[in-house]
Amino acid sequence: MSNLISGNGAGGRSSRLLVALPRVGLAAFGAGLLAACGSGGGGGSAVELPDVNADLIVVQNTPTNGQETLTDLSDPGLDGKVTIKFTSMPRSGSIIDSTNAFNGLTPNVQVLDQGFSRVRGQPSLDRDTRSLTFTPEGGVLSPAQYTLTLSKFISTAAGKQLNAGVEDFSTSWCVGPDVYTPVVRNVSPAPFQNDTPLFTPIVITFNESIDPISAVYGQTVFVEDGGTNPPTLLNGTLQLKRDGFDLVFIPDPCSGMPPSTTVVVRMFGNGNTSAIRDRVGNVMIGNVNVGAGVTEYQFQFNTKGIKPLPNNNYTPWAGSPFLNGGPPVQAVYAATGNRLYAYDTNWVIFNFNQTFTYKPELTQQVLAANLGFPIITPPNGVQPYGGDFETKFGKTGEGVVDYRFDTTLGHTYLYVADEVNESVVVVNSGTGKIEGRFNGLGTPKGVGISGPGATGAGPTLFISNYGQGTLTAIPLSGIQPGLPICTAIQELQDDNSKRVYMLTGRNPYGVALQPQGVAIGAVVNQADNDVQFFDPRTLKPVENLGLGTLSQKYPVGEGPIDVCFAQYLPGTGQFALIVSQGGITNPTGEVALWWNSTGGPFAANSGAIQGSVEDGLNIPGRPIYDWLNGLAWWVPNTAGEDLAKVDIVIQGGGLFATIQPQVNMTRDIGPNPTKVSYTGATIAFASLTGAGQVAVWELNALAGAPTLYSLPGVRSLFCAFDQ
Repeated sequence: MSNLISGNGAGGRSSRLLVALPRVGLAAFGAGLLAACGSGGGGGSAVELPDVNADLIVVQNTPTNGQETLTDLSDPGLDGKVTIKFTSMPRSGSIIDSTNAFNGLTPNVQVLDQGFSRVRGQPSLDRDTRSLTFTPEGGVLSPAQYTLTLSKFISTAAGKQLNAGVEDFSTSWCVGPDVYTPVVRNVSPAPFQNDTPLFTPIVITFNESIDPISAVYGQTVFVEDGGTNPPTLLNGTLQLKRDGFDLVFIPDPCSGMPPSTTVVVRMFGNGNTSAIRDRVGNVMIGNVNVGAGVTEYQFQFNTKGIKPLPNNNYTPWAGSPFLNGGPPVQAVYAATGNRLYAYDTNWVIFNFNQTFTYKPELTQQVLAANLGFPIITPPNGVQPYGGDFETKFGKTGEGVVDYRFDTTLGHTYLYVADEVNESVVVVNSGTGKIEGRFNGLGTPKGVGISGPGATGAGPTLFISNYGQGTLTAIPLSGIQPGLPICTAIQELQDDNSKRVYMLTGRNPYGVALQPQGVAIGAVVNQADNDVQFFDPRTLKPVENLGLGTLSQKYPVGEGPIDVCFAQYLPGTGQFALIVSQGGITNPTGEVALWWNSTGGPFAANSGAIQGSVEDGLNIPGRPIYDWLNGLAWWVPNTAGEDLAKVDIVIQGGGLFATIQPQVNMTRDIGPNPTKVSYTGATIAFASLTGAGQVAVWELNALAGAPTLYSLPGVRSLFCAFDQ
């Protein structure tokens, strides 16, 4: 390797000493050279070698930014050329191109006039001063405005990039008076760009510095959702960077930009009362005429994602979250191997009524053709329904809905297990956007959320950790639907100090919590064939001595997979149905009934298993409580094609009364149903893994073909009524 060192001798002539040394000898060579040229009696001066490991930053530039100069650059300190000084020496090859006969510069260095025409001239690098100079052709510049830009990819021999590779350097000056309007040089994202990520900063680069007083968001600069009428101003912050050369819009860190829409950027130009100006007051002239003598600079691009289906096509039914005071009934969420899809119940129920109630013969056509959409013409110009949004996971598991809906938008948050990433994902129900993750949960299988009266301060999320033998509780009071939650998610997702861990049996699986004010929860231990109960209220306050305690273990059938509570009815006690999928002794599975006869709040180790039933079951799946008929459950037979209705049967009376579960009927639904969900509007959903379909039917309808929606790979589903 060669090291080029230049200095000035006594006679003022430039002398160059070329020494070839190995890289390892550079330090020793430098020390010897300094000694030879030291400040002895001869009056010599030491040569200071540049620090090859120093950062590469511009420390001085002439002309200065915004300076007005003479045509020959003979102003004091200019010496007829443009000069840029650095903290360390840039690599020659990243700046000078000897094959460029026009101006000798690489694409990393641009010298342009206000019309973006390149300027002719000759560059040179000086190691003594660590500077780049550019001498205009003929020694003069025509009256104009000029901009010099150094790319962030300029580097030193040691690989140090300009400004650490973060941003370019720009400076501008005028030959003669500054009468030139600021000009937009570049925009990012590019005009009409598609699939722009939702949190992408918007950068508008000018050819000179902008007056910060003139750039005011909502007054002279607008970033709008062009998909709404009228366009909606987006949330975010506006900043000037790089000494005013870049105008940068940072989208809201919690919400970002809307998905699948056109974002329109507008800046006021000449003719407006307020407009973008440079530092001496010259007003920008826009690229669009919006009136007589009035201009704006505009460009637009498209964001990525899937836009939620509009909910204003139909009048919401009673109980919709879009009606103030209604219970949380909005959508059913269906999970495939690594996706989560939203089924808008406004659309599904409307279509269900059309096909099932008025044209029942169409359901058979849908079934025969294996279509995912209704055959009838959709109303109001809405296209056949295929899902509100699609959210990607590693491996989608069980999920629950936060009951605290934003009453203005009808949106809330979903908490969905991601088994591959060992986390629970927080999804915005309005956009399908993943807001964050609760990490470190060790193969999450079951997810449950406590009801409004369980903890007092807000809901708590419970996750069974299959591989760790624990039940994790995460308080959610810091997350409020309708308000930005990214900060709360960041505080909760990795902070184990805010979590409660309860030791379970081996391989805990399904989790459920009584959905009303009565505080009770349960988890099944698959490898131990039992179920345990707990009181979520012991989680608050944290100092409570009963923190994280589980009840005794209640033995149930082989391979328990889930548990589901009944509606709490004062005076009748508390009921839970435990579903076991079977094993060697009982290959078809069973369901068991647990009853806490106290009728009041749950007390540790109270209650007992009242009995079990096997007849009518064929490897039962995840059940749903029958909210319409009371004290009954619908259990899918995953190895069959039907649902079993399990009722509570009371035999005898007085002290000799017994309570038993009993399968009173079955209903055909489709191949291999794994999960049943109920929306609260008489309509139920089932995931049919054998057919790759989602079935929709009326819960009270005990016969008749359901309406089917195609969803290949569907594994499970859930809605706000699930536990």
